Amino acid sequence: MADFRDLLKQFKGFGFPEGQYAVFGSGPMVVRGIKEGGDLDIMVKDELFAELTKNYPIIKKQDVDYIKIADDIEICSAKDSGFDQPDMVIERAEIIDDVKFVLLSDTVSWKKRIGRPKDFEHIALIKKYLENKNDMENPFVK
Repeated sequence: MADFRDLLKQFKGFGFPEGQYAVFGSGPMVVRGIKEGGDLDIMVKDELFAELTKNYPIIKKQDVDYIKIADDIEICSAKDSGFDQPDMVIERAEIIDDVKFVLLSDTVSWKKRIGRPKDFEHIALIKKYLENKNDMENPFVK
């Protein structure tokens, strides 16, 4: 598992256009120090996904098409992300350390929809974080 800071640096090197992507899954929690993690799940608008598939092979994972642009960086199209109105989720994502991350409120909605046991654990962690929020201690938030 890669260091999260290294993954962010690696991802930034790809130069994804702002407004076309957002980190989702556990990434929005990891960047805020809510949990540890060592991979990046990124959803991109469908047009960008189509462009990326010209250079990277499509891999099926749990009935979702995704691509790997690096060992620990996976990309899925907005339509396959599991979000309601994923383009809006991308547009309202917040920038932390020069990378767009899905809002915690959208992360909670998504995790409720997905409903795996770990998702409910993550929702509880997010709730606790929001109750005790102090971004001054978070090295990623400027």
